[in-house]
Amino acid sequence: MFAQTWIRYRGSPVVSGRAARRGPRPGDRVPIGRGGGLRHRALLLDGTDEQQRAVESVVGRYGVAIPVQRLARGRGAAWLLVLRPDGHLGYAGPADDLTALAAHLDRCHPPRSASRTTSGDQPGR
Repeated sequence: MFAQTWIRYRGSPVVSGRAARRGPRPGDRVPIGRGGGLRHRALLLDGTDEQQRAVESVVGRYGVAIPVQRLARGRGAAWLLVLRPDGHLGYAGPADDLTALAAHLDRCHPPRSASRTTSGDQPGR
């Protein structure tokens, strides 16, 4: 099998945020990106319980399930990474910048209320 590990999406409209001083940048393939299967994941690095609840509240507004996992690195400021199902980093930024996270999700995923329609809500039916 041939893996296209060199592909990256830096600068694409489907990725946003900023990288920490070291490590992958939004759009880069992340070695741990596929460990959770084919789904989105959010990694909260060095975050608190309160930050995790706040991130879960923001991602819960969208029509895609994004579980939030908290990991301790012991490196200071809390950081948030959102991994795409293809193993690429979709978003990176400080864990307390929920406005930037919401802006990223707004570009990539419909809000939960817009993702659910019934046949009665669709034009022409």
